[in-house]
Formats: sequence, structure tokens, C-alpha cells
Amino acid sequence: AGKVGVWARELTRDAIFEAVRVRHTFGTSGAKMALRFSAGAAMMGDAVRRPDGLARFEVAALAFRAISEVVIFRNNQIVHRTHPNDQQVHLAWIDSDPPNAERLWYYVRIRTAEDELAWSSPIWFLT
Repeated sequence: AGKVGVWARELTRDAIFEAVRVRHTFGTSGAKMALRFSAGAAMMGDAVRRPDGLARFEVAALAFRAISEVVIFRNNQIVHRTHPNDQQVHLAWIDSDPPNAERLWYYVRIRTAEDELAWSSPIWFLT
């Protein structure tokens, strides 16, 4: 009974299918929410070369109820958590200690006060 959202360049059938194909998507547990996750020019769903320096991540989220938690995961481990308690979130975070791994992937999950969830497609960093 969940929902899916896509970030398309325009509101046309072709653009929406292209956004799904490149995984610029997020899912929810059913509530209407919007979630966008990016790192520089890379956005959720992208596979890009690992940056030479530190990666700066941005989260933008909107929900009808207060967002009680924003969690950023790296390789399925929590690396950042915040509790904004607001319906709209704009968050910037830098991973100051990324591991020297061949592959890194990051994704974000938000939770509302009513335990509704939304989660992004990952951003994959490859060597």
C-alpha cells in the first residue's frame, strides 16, 4: 500500500519513465511525502565516480505531518541522524570520515511523528 515518487525534468510521460529508468525515485509507506537526496551533481539513483575530496549531501523533504527523524545511511550503516520535528526539512551534511572502500552507497530515510516512512534510492560512489 506504499507510494512511489520520481524526480523528472518535466511532467511528461517520457520524462517520468526516464526518471524511473535512472532511479531518481523514492518510496513511502503510504503517506504523501516528497524526498530528494543529492551529493553535488549526483542525485538519488546515480552511480558516479567517488569524489576526490569529501562528499557533501543534501536532503530536502516535505510531509503533511512533522518529520521526526532524518537518517543518512552509508553502506547500510547509520552515519547521521537528526530530529527536525518540522514538516519541511532542508539538511546539508558532509561525510568527514568515509571509509577507503571500493564501493560506497548512501541513502536517506525519513520518519514522521505517525511512523510513516520515506526512503530514497541510493547514490553509489564507485572507484
